[in-house]
Amino acid sequence: FPTEIWKHISTLIGPPISQRAHHITDWLHGNKVSLDEIETKGGLSFFSAEDVFAWVKKDVESRAWYLADFSPRVLFREEGQTCFAREVLVHYGDRNDVRKELEGNFWSGGFSGPGSLHYKKKIDYLNEFKNGEENKNVISWIEEFVSGLEKFVESERMDEELRGF
Repeated sequence: FPTEIWKHISTLIGPPISQRAHHITDWLHGNKVSLDEIETKGGLSFFSAEDVFAWVKKDVESRAWYLADFSPRVLFREEGQTCFAREVLVHYGDRNDVRKELEGNFWSGGFSGPGSLHYKKKIDYLNEFKNGEENKNVISWIEEFVSGLEKFVESERMDEELRGF
C-alpha cells in the first residue's frame, strides 16, 4: 500500500526536521556511499512520483529543496522506475536552493584513495548520464556541478603531487 504509507510518512518527515524525520529521510535516501558500491535507490523508490510530487506541490518553498536532500544520489534511466534526483531537477531545477541541495547530496559520501580519481569518476558518471539527457534543467545542473568538480580535481591533483601520490 505505497500510497497509504506515503501519506503517513509524509506527515512525519517535516519540515521541521526532527530526529525521527532524519531517520525516515535517511531510509528514503538509501545508503550508497561511493560510486564503487552497489547502487541502492533507497526507500523512496517504493513510492510513486505522483504522490511524492503532490506532497512537494503543497509547499514548494519548504519541500522542493528538502526532497533534493533526501533523494537517492543516483542518476539512472530504467523503464518503470523513477529516478527522483532527475525528477527533482525536471520539476524544480530552476530553483537555486534545489540545485544547491542536490549538489550537496551528490558531494556527500566516502571514498578511499586519491581524491582526484574519486571526483574524476563522478565527473565521468555525470557526463555519461548527460549524453542521453534532453531536459534543460538536468543538463544545466550537471554542467554546473561538473564545472565545480573539475576545479576540485585540479586542486586535489596539486595537493596529491605535493604529498607524493
